[in-house]
Amino acid sequence: GIRLQNHIHGFQRAQLLKPLAASQTPKLSYYVKKFEVLNDNQTVPNVETTYWCRLVKLPEDFRKKTHIIQYEAVIQNGSESLVHHMELFHCEVDGSLQLPSWDGLCADPSLPEPLKACKRVIAAWAMGASAMIYPRNVGLPVGGANYSLYVMLEIHYNNPGLQAGAVDASGVRLYYTDHLRPIDAGILEIG
Repeated sequence: GIRLQNHIHGFQRAQLLKPLAASQTPKLSYYVKKFEVLNDNQTVPNVETTYWCRLVKLPEDFRKKTHIIQYEAVIQNGSESLVHHMELFHCEVDGSLQLPSWDGLCADPSLPEPLKACKRVIAAWAMGASAMIYPRNVGLPVGGANYSLYVMLEIHYNNPGLQAGAVDASGVRLYYTDHLRPIDAGILEIG
């Protein structure tokens, strides 16, 4: 660690769930559905660091309790070196509220105020990560009677070469089911 003002600072990586080997990957049941949250052919700015946010509405399936059982990155061909990490945030607002559309810089001062409630992580991916597959008796609970169907996709583009003209449609693919598993997962954010 580094000593600053009589305190030792540092970090420690902890991997609580390890990726399964391809031979261990469970086959998906017929009742598992897929939904992709993707950027809409976004031109990647030719600056080193960009955080791009896009609001997307989930399918009506999420009007009842559902489990996300797996998710993975969908990286457009040619964008592998630009997409550094992604997060998918649920918008914690009343389920009847219609949110204004957004497809722009995450820190834009004109971001509509209600979209600042899009902060609960439901999926996260960083360069080099494989699919996140929950154990077969576990699912991340989403949905419900008053659950907002809105999610915000945030993509960090890392473009140190200042490449211009790259167009990207990367994002996250969710696998979900209303055949609920015995254990509800949770997500812990630290930092």
